Amino acid sequence: MEIRLSGHRAYRTEYHIVWKPEIQAIENKTPDLNPISGEYASYFRDYEYKRHETLSLIAGLDLHSGYIFGLVKERHRSLEFIEFLKKVDNYYPKDRKIR
Repeated sequence: MEIRLSGHRAYRTEYHIVWKPEIQAIENKTPDLNPISGEYASYFRDYEYKRHETLSLIAGLDLHSGYIFGLVKERHRSLEFIEFLKKVDNYYPKDRKIR
């Protein structure tokens, strides 16, 4: 989308941000079993798993271009969010307004 302001071109970028804290990282204790004809028709996965630490995911989507930014951190603080915003801001030209 293009906006003209006093003879200069200024561009506006619309952005959607999602912040998901405390995503649990898990790992299967045993490998998945392939289907066996006559016994079971689909993959078999054991219900037991090993827990790892939690992670925080911050993702953003440019609604015009479809470009996706992502940042995964071990902590969930405003410091990580500011780091993400700086990453987004550095990607676009300085004359572009992000909202």
